[in-house]
Amino acid sequence: VVMGKKPLFDVNETSSMTRVTSTEIANKVVSSVEDILAEQIGVTKQDNEIHIRGGRIDESLFVVDGMSIKDPLSGYSGNLFVNADAIQDLEIVTGGYNAEYGQAMSGVVNITLKEGQDHFEGAFKYVSDNWGMTKDAIEHYNTDRIEFNLGGPDPILELLPKAIGTDLPGKFSMFFNGYGKIYDGNLPVAGTLYPHRNWTPPLGMNEESADQFLQSLARRSNNDWHVLYKLTWDISAKRKLSLSYDLSLNINQGFFMPRAFSSTYFPYSYIQILDNYNTVTRETRLININWTHTLNTQSFYEVTMGRFITIEHSAVQDLHWTEYKERLDLEPINYTVTDRDGNILITYGDEFYD
Repeated sequence: VVMGKKPLFDVNETSSMTRVTSTEIANKVVSSVEDILAEQIGVTKQDNEIHIRGGRIDESLFVVDGMSIKDPLSGYSGNLFVNADAIQDLEIVTGGYNAEYGQAMSGVVNITLKEGQDHFEGAFKYVSDNWGMTKDAIEHYNTDRIEFNLGGPDPILELLPKAIGTDLPGKFSMFFNGYGKIYDGNLPVAGTLYPHRNWTPPLGMNEESADQFLQSLARRSNNDWHVLYKLTWDISAKRKLSLSYDLSLNINQGFFMPRAFSSTYFPYSYIQILDNYNTVTRETRLININWTHTLNTQSFYEVTMGRFITIEHSAVQDLHWTEYKERLDLEPINYTVTDRDGNILITYGDEFYD
């Protein structure tokens, strides 16, 4: 039996780094990367935004399996949701960055996703604050959250080569993770949200069915969805190829959504007609291919290729801007006598749109 122990201090380490393993994450009450980071020294969470060493949200860098997920337009790195159950290892670097990192001023968050093992294992969680025991909506936020993951040998790629008479070296494994959270929160809510579809319906689904499916994902005022699939091919003890696909979907009205261009706030002037306020649909995708080759006991190299994209759409009732009709504040009509001569000042509205 060979056992190794990490030294208390690594004199060759130039950066200030904190590492959180999957075992430690399993013992925490967390569901996302932001929840884990909020517990670390030097990191604060304010208005659902992560600030490392007091920096702005666009001054930190998030890396997932070697691929940067920093939005090139806004500089924000938190658009892609990563479920805590899908994390194998998380590193927070707050100073003395190595040459491998760039575009970061306040800190770097390096995330390694889980891989499937040689046996099947999985988990399922369901959390809710509304079990029908309270009639007062103030006592709960009408929240439902579901999480699940499944990992193990890939059943298709393990059997397909043998079925067609070929033999591929190594073994294939897969890891699948899903997350969904829908809630209303503590603010007034709109009667209906109008999400925008950015994708073409797959084969066998028409436009109407695709729109109905997307609408079914917008059941509450805030709707967060995430799915991850990672396929790993262990060709040999020294060579490994992995392919992962991450998809995050957020449908809300932007009250709690961190945004690099503007602050989050509640539009009190629209409180009476929230159905006529913007519906924000944000879709984030990450496709990542990673090749790892160990040359010897002291050296290895990695090649990472990927595509990261964020699509954000904000509109009233999913209307084109040419179709939008501006809301006015005309009622009530106020008549005020301004002097002894009987002159009357007429004003319109009560600072709330009609």
